[in-house]
Amino acid sequence: MKKILVLLLLISASHIFVYGQNSINEAESIKKDTVTQSTIAKQDTVKASYKTTEKSSKGFKGISEFGMAENSYENENYIKWSGSLVYQFNPYLYLGGGSEIIMGRWPLAIIPRLNSFCTFYLPIFTIVRVNFKKGKYIPFIDFKSGYTFGLGNTKDGNGYYYNPSIGIKDIVSPKVAVTVSIGYAKYNWAKCISLALGFEF
Repeated sequence: MKKILVLLLLISASHIFVYGQNSINEAESIKKDTVTQSTIAKQDTVKASYKTTEKSSKGFKGISEFGMAENSYENENYIKWSGSLVYQFNPYLYLGGGSEIIMGRWPLAIIPRLNSFCTFYLPIFTIVRVNFKKGKYIPFIDFKSGYTFGLGNTKDGNGYYYNPSIGIKDIVSPKVAVTVSIGYAKYNWAKCISLALGFEF
């Protein structure tokens, strides 16, 4: 009788052990499936985001930039604002045109009776911009070329204008980016180093 009871206990213990092991295996399998599904979901989200970005990387876009330029030869600083309308052909190439307002001796603009000494210029230009790669942070170069008109008492500023620059772009959403760039601007009256903060939308 004792032998039968011991045998039954051993059989019961083995069944409990096997059942417990199967439960552990099933739990691990469920956990692995959950992790796999979560990974797949994240990958699908990333792919969808890239597809959205790819769709938005073609068509008309606006570029607005505000910055400063320094003419070290004449020890004069300028502030400038530019607006451009471009067409993006693919994730890498933009082509369009725009204009820029440049103000020299700008601190005098806030002083009555001295603001007439400020100098104003209006370049009209074409722009080519090239992105080097895709992603969130994108290095780029652009080249503006056109003609500058002197305004008011600065008509002697009329002349050819070009401005190559290099910068980096931060994609903050599929349709909006923030840019920082540094460039070399050649005007009829000056050669300047420029720094600009921009928005692409």
